[in-house]
Amino acid sequence: MTPRPPSVPSFDPDADYPARDANDLRELATFFAEAANTFERAAAIAGGSEAVETRLDEVAALSTKGRAQAEQLQHLLAEFAIHQGYTQRGIAKKLDISNSTVYLWWHDPLSRDDLV
Repeated sequence: MTPRPPSVPSFDPDADYPARDANDLRELATFFAEAANTFERAAAIAGGSEAVETRLDEVAALSTKGRAQAEQLQHLLAEFAIHQGYTQRGIAKKLDISNSTVYLWWHDPLSRDDLV
């Protein structure tokens, strides 16, 4: 049987953890802006005049990056909310994800270096 992780996450003392260190949601806004920028670049390329194959490759790569960023945004938001006093179950419901996903994210916090 796999042992349960401790009730609180462990942090590397040399790393920067945006969700843990933020006192206000505004402090995470740059991460949302970066993800939006990824999708805006994909839209601009999709509407470009280059060969379809070239545009498709670039848009696919940006779409993959954007999907990873979107998942990380949910992860950051879940961590931030728990640090602000929300329950894991409550934030899972708000994000429409499973309780177990929030539990796993809480025990594997994202450092700035982890972000795409």
